[in-house]
This record gives sequence, C-alpha cells and structure tokens, in this order.
Amino acid sequence: MRHLLLAVLLVAMTGCGPDTKPEAQPTTPGKTTTLKGHTEFVSSVSFSPDGKRIASGSGDNTIKLWDAATGEELHTLKGHRHKVRSVSFSPDGKRIASG
Repeated sequence: MRHLLLAVLLVAMTGCGPDTKPEAQPTTPGKTTTLKGHTEFVSSVSFSPDGKRIASGSGDNTIKLWDAATGEELHTLKGHRHKVRSVSFSPDGKRIASG
C-alpha cells in the first residue's frame, strides 16, 4: 500500500505550480490529494518512518516537508545549487538526506 500511495503522490505532485497551496482536506483511503507548492518537476518523495510526514525533492532546487494526513506544507528547505533528485528520511525520522 505504501508503494502505491508513493507512486500516486509522485504523479500528482509533478503538476505543481507557483504560489499554490495544498488542498486542506484530510486524506482517506481511496482518495488522492494533490500537494501543490513546487515550481518544477518532483523527482523524489519519501515517507517518514512513522508515516506522518512526506519529503519531496524537486527541480526547483528545494525540498518540501508535508503533513501526510492533511497535505499541508510544513517547511521548505533551500540550499541546493542544482535539482534535487533524491530524498530519504533517516531510520529515526529526525534527518533527511538529499542529493
């Protein structure tokens, strides 16, 4: 189930545009929520080990953290000079590695 949802989120997040907010609706089984916020393609997404957060890496050189239940954008991490192609949570969920 986690892999299917991950694939759905990756496809749903690729069409994100500038100055958009996520749909503020709780997610339910069988329902897809589009997370909007990146201004370029999304190349990687990762669930935190507890399943409560999602990290997404994008061609806009940012990583965004999302609330997995509501789709709310929690934080934007900046600093990459090039496209973010990979994101992953540490096993304890306290850190994110990106490349």
